[in-house]
Amino acid sequence: IIMTNVKYVNLKPTSKLTELTKASVKYIIIHHIDACSASWEDINNWHKSNNWACAGYNEYITKTGDVYILRGEHVGAHCKGYNDVSYGIAIEGNYDIETELPEIQKDVLIERIYTAKCEFRNLQDIKLHRDLGNTTCPGKFFPQYEINEGIKKYCKDKEEKEKEMKEFEENIRILEEEGIINSTSYWKVKGKEESSSITGIYLQKLLQDSAKRIKELKQLEDDINFLWNEDIINSTDYWLKESKKEV
Repeated sequence: IIMTNVKYVNLKPTSKLTELTKASVKYIIIHHIDACSASWEDINNWHKSNNWACAGYNEYITKTGDVYILRGEHVGAHCKGYNDVSYGIAIEGNYDIETELPEIQKDVLIERIYTAKCEFRNLQDIKLHRDLGNTTCPGKFFPQYEINEGIKKYCKDKEEKEKEMKEFEENIRILEEEGIINSTSYWKVKGKEESSSITGIYLQKLLQDSAKRIKELKQLEDDINFLWNEDIINSTDYWLKESKKEV
């Protein structure tokens, strides 16, 4: 998972743009710009020369991994008949003649597709321009399978990280309830301090191990209570004290 450099630009449209209704977006449509190199300003000028209001794509990804939000959350002009139900992402390059996307461009495209999937909850599919029109766009060398597999992996990684964070927060809550730490916010701040010797993964493992131990002790207490109620042992306090000495 990478940190993407996203930039919002002023296209200075020649006419008012229509807001894109998020609930209506069914497709993310992938394009190449049919040029080996171009700035977002170049694209804007090209599309204005077609008597369009401004650049037609919703966003643009360069070969260096920079993202330029063009029309953004406004109806695009990138795929005839589908503009009001789609979000168009264009990548720099002509992949009818260029045989390979730069790795950074691929990675950022995958991330931006994931971001758009989260944004448009009624999304049905990710399409290539050629799926919906008489064109080769985004090029015969566009690595469709690799991008699809990358999206699956990205989604899985995000889900695992979110699960880990939920477990982490639950462990902090348990430790807080047991009086072992001051507060959730305290540990979150201390764990991020550069001067702290307990940071990052080490902090997480420490808290998880501590919380696991507390859960085990709670189970032990339940077991001892059962034995006490059955008159098998002398006292709960005695056995808890002895068992904690060992751990």
